Amino acid sequence: MDTSQLTDYQLYEIIQDKKLHNHIRIVANKEFNKRNLSINDLREIVMRHESLYNKEEEKPLAWQYKLLLIICPFILPLDSIISRRFFSGKLNLKWKAYWLYICAGVILWSIALFALFRYILFN
Repeated sequence: MDTSQLTDYQLYEIIQDKKLHNHIRIVANKEFNKRNLSINDLREIVMRHESLYNKEEEKPLAWQYKLLLIICPFILPLDSIISRRFFSGKLNLKWKAYWLYICAGVILWSIALFALFRYILFN
């Protein structure tokens, strides 16, 4: 793999991408280290990368969405609107929290319906 024609920023992106195979990242890291960039160049590359890829994953799912997903886990149009907001494009933000609250809502409703039918049938 010829990485000598890639820019410094492209190499940095390859190194930061956790989805790529480790072999590719190691080759890119070796090439990046060969270039002996100054600290100012490294700061500029890191600042550019952080400005393009903001850290939205650190923000928790809003309480309104949590409540809606727990109360209404079976309403598909509502679920699709919420999921489209977080899963559109190549952004895959907050999918763990989304499915956690969907499952919590399903479990909560299952317990509630089980208790209701048990009360109705055995009383």
